Amino acid sequence: MTSVDLTAYPRFARVVSAWELVEVFTPTDAEMEAARGRMQDPKFRTPTW
Repeated sequence: MTSVDLTAYPRFARVVSAWELVEVFTPTDAEMEAARGRMQDPKFRTPTW
């Protein structure tokens, strides 16, 4: 069997630090601006019943 290190599947650390979560999942200013722009367009809004 091929070693995991030689495959396309990365090995992730079991513990993710708070810093890593913030760094990876906090949207950039450009992403926030794009989201704000989409929220102004009615076709992208979630319907409220």
